[in-house]
Amino acid sequence: MEYLSRGFKSVLGKVENEGPSGAETVDRLVDRISSATLLDDRRDAVRAIKSLSKKFRVEVGTSAMNVLIKVLHNDRTDSEICGLALEALVTIMSNDVDEQSEVLNNDLPVQFTEIFLKDSDNVTCLLGLLEEYEFRIRWATVRLLIALLNNRTIQIQQCVLVSPLGVSRLMDLLSDSREVIRNDGLTLLILLTKGNAAIQKIVAFENAFDRLLEVISDEGYSNGGVITEDCLILMSNLFNASNINFFREGSYIPRLVPFFDFSDYTEEGRTWSELKVKNVLLMLQLIRTLVSPNNPPQSTQSSQKVIYHCNLLKILCDLLMKTGIPAEILTETVNTVAEIIRGNQTNQAFFSVVDAPYTPPKPAIVVLLMSMISDKQPFSLRCAVLYCFQCYLYKNPTGQSRVISTLLPSGVAEANHVTAGQLLCGGLFSNDSFSNWCAAMALSHALFRNKDLKEQLLRVQLATGVGYQPVSLLQQCSNILLNGGSSSQTRIAILSLLCSWLTNCPIAVAHFLNNSAIIPFLFSCIEQPCEMHESVIQGLSAVLVGVCIIYNDGNNEKFTSDSIKRLITTRLDPEHFLTKINDVSKSELFTTAAKHTQIQELKSDRVLFDHEFTKQFKKLEVSISKSISEDDDADDKFKTSQTNETVVMSYKILIREQDAELGKLRTQCKELQENFNDAQRQLERQAIELVQIRNQVAIMKEYDPESQKDTVHSLQDQIQEKEELIKKLQQELTYYSAHSLSANVAAPLHNGHVEYESEDLSIKVNLLEAENSNLKQQMEKLQLSLSVMQASLEAITTNKQAAEENSVTLLNKQIASLVEENNLLKTECARKETTLNNNEIQDLRLKLEAKTSDYAQQRQDYEDLLVLLEDQDAKIKKYKTRLRELGDTTAGDSSDEDDDETIDSGINMLMPDSNKNHKSLNVDLTDEE
Repeated sequence: MEYLSRGFKSVLGKVENEGPSGAETVDRLVDRISSATLLDDRRDAVRAIKSLSKKFRVEVGTSAMNVLIKVLHNDRTDSEICGLALEALVTIMSNDVDEQSEVLNNDLPVQFTEIFLKDSDNVTCLLGLLEEYEFRIRWATVRLLIALLNNRTIQIQQCVLVSPLGVSRLMDLLSDSREVIRNDGLTLLILLTKGNAAIQKIVAFENAFDRLLEVISDEGYSNGGVITEDCLILMSNLFNASNINFFREGSYIPRLVPFFDFSDYTEEGRTWSELKVKNVLLMLQLIRTLVSPNNPPQSTQSSQKVIYHCNLLKILCDLLMKTGIPAEILTETVNTVAEIIRGNQTNQAFFSVVDAPYTPPKPAIVVLLMSMISDKQPFSLRCAVLYCFQCYLYKNPTGQSRVISTLLPSGVAEANHVTAGQLLCGGLFSNDSFSNWCAAMALSHALFRNKDLKEQLLRVQLATGVGYQPVSLLQQCSNILLNGGSSSQTRIAILSLLCSWLTNCPIAVAHFLNNSAIIPFLFSCIEQPCEMHESVIQGLSAVLVGVCIIYNDGNNEKFTSDSIKRLITTRLDPEHFLTKINDVSKSELFTTAAKHTQIQELKSDRVLFDHEFTKQFKKLEVSISKSISEDDDADDKFKTSQTNETVVMSYKILIREQDAELGKLRTQCKELQENFNDAQRQLERQAIELVQIRNQVAIMKEYDPESQKDTVHSLQDQIQEKEELIKKLQQELTYYSAHSLSANVAAPLHNGHVEYESEDLSIKVNLLEAENSNLKQQMEKLQLSLSVMQASLEAITTNKQAAEENSVTLLNKQIASLVEENNLLKTECARKETTLNNNEIQDLRLKLEAKTSDYAQQRQDYEDLLVLLEDQDAKIKKYKTRLRELGDTTAGDSSDEDDDETIDSGINMLMPDSNKNHKSLNVDLTDEE
């Protein structure tokens, strides 16, 4: 008995563990589902598989997936069995594994997903199940789609995109009154819209912004917790170039204003929850997306204008000056305000008059600059303030003049008030190196593209101490460089400021060169061995020397342009000099700053370059290289002018030709860019129209296509009858021709018979004309029916419809021409019925034969048209398959470019071929006509 007991326990143990008995149990249940005729039996078997799906995940996935999918297709009317099948599929395709479950390979759900996606109808079935309002079905379907998207995002996106009403059914989830379904629907749409521009456009077209803003409002805006967060993430996914325009033009920006009502949270001691902070940051990032410098300029300017008129800019500026705001929200608000005012003079003027709530009031710019030069403030906030100040001065000569005026001796500011200029000078000469760098960059932006202000800044005098004579700001900057005791970051800041100041300002260069020690010092810096940041210092020193060469007015006899060039030749090799400059633009920190308008570094000691300065540096690099190279070329030309004259001329000719060709290429590139933009806008419209067409197709599925087929068969029978009639008429004409030849030998006794035959022929021609007219009407009706049937194709496009309409119109014109020929034939028969001779009868017979041949040709053309349409459908399906195989990858965004990407590439592949087929079809029909 003990032996039997041990054996029985071992058998039970195998059932409980993942041994062969588990696979056998699953196989038996699968057989039961496949063979059972009663729904209750199948339901019990599916319930058992669902309970085993967690423990025997591999067995259920490999053996039972097909029968579970069949249950979804065949037993859709029973909500219980359908829900059980969906839950089992969710379990085997989800990455979540219970603690008591076996440890599985992470690739297993992905493999099951690939098996599931081998038949695209499975995804279509799931989208159809979303129409069921039953909670168990709808929720399980949403969870299964989420699992599939997590495993194979691109493939599911493709399936949803080509499914009629697929996106519409997913959007209906946002209107579900059951929160768990609505919330999971948000998660599903977040995954679905990620990285797919076409789906983003369709979702936005389905009133997604309205529904999301309604949900945010119902949840209490920033107090909505996770639901508001998901809504904001989904909106962020939808913000591509076209949807930004749609959002702005749809008057959605003013609806964001209530989100920033923090009146209850600006009090002292009121804490902000982590979710509330996160939601506010997401909303601020959405606003920044609307006014990002990476957007097209017109789009950014329009968004800035709307934000100003709906008072959102005022609300954000007030938020900056309030207390109790978390540091991360304050930092992001500063960045948001910066991009709202960047390059917009109206917004910049509004920002310049914003005051902080102090007694007496202080300008907001002054308060922000105080935070920037204070080493006690967070690094991210100081960077944000510098970015805001730069955006305030960007393309703002009035703001630049106002800042510089606070530095001049005749400044309008009162002595008791702290001004922006005083703060910048204080930060420039403080002991904190990052404050030095921030102040130097801020002053540089106050001077960019403004020669007059550069000259006025020479008047600024600084008091270095009690009992000392005041020195100019330019002299003080030179003294800092000459002392050499400052940090590398401070020296880089001063060199950058001087390069910006002296560029395009000969008077400032002359003042700078009055210090006889500065040029030798710069040369010594270039010659020093490189350390950590020394290569950058060497390169900036070389650039400053180059600026003194280019913008030298020659008033300083000791340091003219020629004398400085001779120093470069004697002390340094010109090539080595240019290499030092080139090394700066190759550095990692320079490249990072050149790519982003805002500081991207996380540590203050790694911030060396400003975005605007990198742009100016590249221009100076080219100018200096050209100036040095021209000088070397002049020396070489003087030495070898006679021997190399021919070579130089040949190179000049080659350069001219290359310049001309380059001009042509630039023109072509501009035209191609315009064509690309037009095509991109057209494709966006076509994508939206494609959704409308697919919706119409889904609605028209209720019509029976068999009736259309019957109509086609009926018309084919009529065409066959007309062919038989034509053949009969040909036989009669042949008989009439033979009879007429014999009648020529006889007397005019047969003239009456000839007249009778002619009248009979005329009558038959009339009948044929009427029948042809009837045929024309029937063929028009047939074309309308075929157009309706053609609209049901999944891959139908607007170009294809145009091809059908043009072909039908051409065919109708050809039929009308055929009718006109029949009329002429009838008239000719009536005119010659008394004088008909053998030759004319023969001509008439030939014309009728030609007419008959034309009619047959028209019928053949019509059949060819149908074949072409079928072939075009096959090509579209082929390209879709090819896109799936290639993974539907596209080129990069870099801006907008977006960027921007997967379904647009699919449409770009499909539409040109459709246009090509359309053109070739028109050419063929025209030639045949």
